[in-house]
Amino acid sequence: MRTWITVAAVVTGAAMVLTYVLAFGVDVPINDDWDLLEASLAWHENGIDLKRLVAPHNEHCLAISRLSTHTILAATHGSFRTVLVGNALLAVAAIGVLAGYIRRWPLAAGPLAAVALAISLLVTSWCQWQNWLWSFQTPWFLLPLVVTIGGVATARLASPGAAVAVAGLMAILAVFCQANGLLVSLALVPAVILRLRTEPRREAVIAGTIYAVLGVTALAVGSSFLGRGPDAGGSARLLAAPLEAVRCLLAVLGSPLDPQGTFAGRQTVAAVFGGVSLMLGCVAALVGLRQAPARARELGPAFALMAYGLGSVAAVVLGRMAMISTGPVESRYQTLAISWHVGTLLCCGWLAAGRVSDRPWEPAGAAADLRSRQGWQFVTVAASVACLVVTLTALPLFLAHGRNMQAALEGQREIYLRANLPGGREALAGIAAHYGPDRLAKNLDRMEQAGLLPRR
Repeated sequence: MRTWITVAAVVTGAAMVLTYVLAFGVDVPINDDWDLLEASLAWHENGIDLKRLVAPHNEHCLAISRLSTHTILAATHGSFRTVLVGNALLAVAAIGVLAGYIRRWPLAAGPLAAVALAISLLVTSWCQWQNWLWSFQTPWFLLPLVVTIGGVATARLASPGAAVAVAGLMAILAVFCQANGLLVSLALVPAVILRLRTEPRREAVIAGTIYAVLGVTALAVGSSFLGRGPDAGGSARLLAAPLEAVRCLLAVLGSPLDPQGTFAGRQTVAAVFGGVSLMLGCVAALVGLRQAPARARELGPAFALMAYGLGSVAAVVLGRMAMISTGPVESRYQTLAISWHVGTLLCCGWLAAGRVSDRPWEPAGAAADLRSRQGWQFVTVAASVACLVVTLTALPLFLAHGRNMQAALEGQREIYLRANLPGGREALAGIAAHYGPDRLAKNLDRMEQAGLLPRR
């Protein structure tokens, strides 16, 4: 039964996201995709070179995205739709790792199914439509997978040295995904500490040194790319209105729990949900830390995802507060908040699976009785069902929006294909953004020569 539950969670998530991508994904580069495409064209013409691989894109290093996109485009003759499928499979892989991780918990079938399915539907929620339909967004799904692998390794690998080495290597890999990868080395620190608390002093010191070296290396490399991007006014707004910054943080954090409201520009309900989720996550973390070290180390993945998700949301608010304050929470930011909610569900589920105390359960006060296993089972199931309901009820809205996005992208593809026809250059100028029509026209010619031109 436990195996079937975890398999069902993975299959459900895969069906959710692949249905969306295959239905609405379009073979066309948009916006920052052109950075990846220009690197791919250069490598197609002259071979892969290290300089272009690690060249900064604003404050980001996109080495992993450039390599993966180039490989897929070369193998599929320019199918950006396949890149979208690859991004979706990264999310499915994260679900698979988490499902395998929680399968061993001594959790009853009902709560296990609720947690597994809630995590699966959250990770593949269609509220992230912008990320699902934009091939440039590979890091948004790769980084949660990296954090998950690092967290599970610290909790489950037999050797402490190997456990923290895997975590450290994940931290280094992360900084070659995007600037947000800097947070991975910090997010994995709680997981590493929980693991080292259970090891003999000598092994703990050696393993801690290994992670410190790898983590500092990741921070040093990642920090070298900062300061290159545009300032969207977030830092100045933060200093001038700290309470507004808190509201924005809670609104982004709670946006996956009110995706329809935030899509319409209403942030109040999302902010309330964000505050409730923040309190629940903090309470669960504090209760978990009071357990015996040998048990508490299993919280590594939960703490890592919570730290990564909350840190990512805070970074977005710092850099984009001016935009978040005056408009809807963008779809792509909900992916970051989802990591926090997945970590919180994991933390609650772990408490529901283990013996929190010998205090008997009081059914009348189950929601408040957080000192018993049964109380946490109640909270875990309630939170999981709430996430399931919110995700499922939002499907019709984002189904319709997927169709709208598909139509818009197909229109862009037609403009690219007609760029050299009369009036084509004027139409190209309307969608060229900061790349400019001449630069895009040149790239389109190079794509045609390389056999990578978007197809009808």
